[in-house]
Amino acid sequence: MSRFSRIATATTVSLIGSLLLVPGAVAAGHTVSTNIPLTCKATPNKFADPQDFSTGEDGVSVDITTPDTVSVGEEFAVKLEIRPVQINVGGLSFGAKIESVSRIKLDVAIPAGLTYLDSSLDNSNANLAGFTVKRINESGTEDPNGRILRIASADNATVGNGPNASGTTAGGVTHVVKNDKLNMKFPVVELKFRAEASGAAGLGVRTTGNAGNYGADENFLTMLAKINAPFVGTLWAPTQCTPRENKDAALAPQASALATVRVVDSGPATETGLTVTAADATAGLPSPVTAQVSPVEATGTVSFASGNTTVEATVKNGTATADLTFPSVGAHELRTTFTPDKAYLFAPSSSTTQVQVKGQDAQFTFSAPGTARADSILAVRATTNTAATGSVTFQLGDGDPVTVPVKNGRTSASLTVPSTPGQSELTATFTPAEGSLFAGAEKRTDITVSSDASTVLTLEGPQGTVRPGEKVTVTAGLQPAAETTVADGTVVFSTDGRTVAVPVTANSAAFTFVPDREGSFTISARYTPADASQTPATADVTVTAASTPTSLELNVPDRVLPFEETVLGVSVTPAADGTLTATHGGRSTTVPVTAGTAVLPMIFTRSGAQQITLNFVPSDDSPTQATTRSFDIKVAEFTFESATVAIEADPTVAAGTPLPLAVTVNPDRGTTRAVSGPLSFAVDGETLVGTDGEPVTMPVSNGTATVRLTFAHGGERTVTVTFTGDGGVTATGTHTVTVTGGKQAPGGSSDIGISSGTNTGSAGTNPFASLVALLAPLWTWLNNIFIKLLGGSS
Repeated sequence: MSRFSRIATATTVSLIGSLLLVPGAVAAGHTVSTNIPLTCKATPNKFADPQDFSTGEDGVSVDITTPDTVSVGEEFAVKLEIRPVQINVGGLSFGAKIESVSRIKLDVAIPAGLTYLDSSLDNSNANLAGFTVKRINESGTEDPNGRILRIASADNATVGNGPNASGTTAGGVTHVVKNDKLNMKFPVVELKFRAEASGAAGLGVRTTGNAGNYGADENFLTMLAKINAPFVGTLWAPTQCTPRENKDAALAPQASALATVRVVDSGPATETGLTVTAADATAGLPSPVTAQVSPVEATGTVSFASGNTTVEATVKNGTATADLTFPSVGAHELRTTFTPDKAYLFAPSSSTTQVQVKGQDAQFTFSAPGTARADSILAVRATTNTAATGSVTFQLGDGDPVTVPVKNGRTSASLTVPSTPGQSELTATFTPAEGSLFAGAEKRTDITVSSDASTVLTLEGPQGTVRPGEKVTVTAGLQPAAETTVADGTVVFSTDGRTVAVPVTANSAAFTFVPDREGSFTISARYTPADASQTPATADVTVTAASTPTSLELNVPDRVLPFEETVLGVSVTPAADGTLTATHGGRSTTVPVTAGTAVLPMIFTRSGAQQITLNFVPSDDSPTQATTRSFDIKVAEFTFESATVAIEADPTVAAGTPLPLAVTVNPDRGTTRAVSGPLSFAVDGETLVGTDGEPVTMPVSNGTATVRLTFAHGGERTVTVTFTGDGGVTATGTHTVTVTGGKQAPGGSSDIGISSGTNTGSAGTNPFASLVALLAPLWTWLNNIFIKLLGGSS
């Protein structure tokens, strides 16, 4: 078979095999494999009579996925996914070329008992523009009551059976073949139906009326090919195809029911109910809201709305849960609505619930010495979350309360210690500001009031929360007894099972420890005086260790290309210092994080969705937690508009000795590492071909390729290397070599040996090899027309 036959066959088979329903239904379904024969009639506009060709009894195998069962009123979808056609189409006899394929249309019958609802097309991966789905009648014109769905161009361009028909002019969705390369990428089509009546609904192609007659424009599949050849000019071949074994056979009965959907009557919709809870609703934070839907078999979505905020969740096993943020503390109305997936089985429902929203934990703590001398001044401190605003009121015993505002999460006050020794209760109360998202809090502790004859021990530790692993220093301060100035001795510190004795120097002693976990650590101190001038004393202080939860955000440029450095921005919240390690494709890159910001240079070697994993490790003095998060980054397809071919090789070589050629393809933008495609070769203007007469090619990988040529004859030889890339990009480079020795002979390729490369025309490398036999008779006949007209042979 000629190369032209293979290419045209592959193209047409791809259209037929792909367009014959390959759906994925919304409901749980099953897949059936159906075989139908196909016989077509092609009528050239000159030089020959109509021609018939058929797949015979072998037919075409079609896999169809449908729902097992649908109910009356249920909506379901059929998805048509057409695989790309990518193949070289050069090398026809006598310079003939396929110029375009156009006016392709496929008609699908709308089964009785089903209502067609809508269609959608996903063009994200397509390079063919203009496909639509139309509802038509028997005459091929649009009709809202028609029972046929036509997949064709927006202007309904066909070879017949429509208002925009022609067999000698291209139209509709047209693929123009450039640089002898066919590269057709189709949109994904989805058809939506609703079941209206119980029974069996057969999904099939159009076969009723004149569509069942052989060679009619109403046939379910028609198309138009345009071929151009020297001397002959342009040849148009409108083609009509019907599902039959040969032109005289009856229609294959399975064509009208490639798959069957069973429609059942499920009766009236069941009433549903909602039980809504939001027990842990906290102002300003995403809070879980849950709806229990009854009966548990009802599936669908639940929307939760409060104020101007609405969130949705999918019902799973009768439960839907979402996170909703309430704007303030207090009572809020929560409106909940259930929308069933299957309105024909279950009715919608709604409810209104009053939710009591609590404030966030203000992380309120306060500290004060455990002992104070009578009639002295007591220094007290308090801390809150830095975002919490409001005031703290301190009161010691029956003394006057002191209220001070909170600034940046901190506040302090000085209180007068009572005159009477003994125990006195210290109270600290946090009152949030109006409109605050935080809850109020109160803390209490006992202060020991000593006489002026006693030595007073106070402990000073960190004012706020520390991070596990961070060094913490607690300082013991000694106030000597009355009429003395120095309190010598030893302070014994105890915490978490550890005891350390520290000598007192200048009325002070310090203790350092490292919290090894989150939680509260009580540090107890016991003073033992060196002589009788002082009295023993004790004090306690509590240190809280906790890590601040950390979040990572990735800022990605609008366009990320493979093999080009991309600078990503990373934000760490809350802002902190540390290091960031990015892992992708088994490689890791580590950069510093300063004040919550990092600049991350990355290079991606593949297109499509690429995952990158970020691991943040805080510095030793940071209260933030280490965290890890993965992100998906969309890397665009690498494209270029032009390229150059560079060849490195020796200027001379002996006959019979392989000559290595190092070939590099340089794109006009981007890097050579992203370039791929085939190379073809010519020597002295004559194309190198394999044993089957087809051009020899070899692939370019990462923009480079190496090939070895061996010359049997001597003389000056010119080697031409041609690169063919995506989007019709071609580039050519040449190298002249002097072949020494051997018999001098005129130029040509008959004496050339090539030690690497692949033959794109062979069955082993042709991705459509298994489809070649389907429409071979038609395309063989077309090719033979050129041969006979020009008096040649294949």
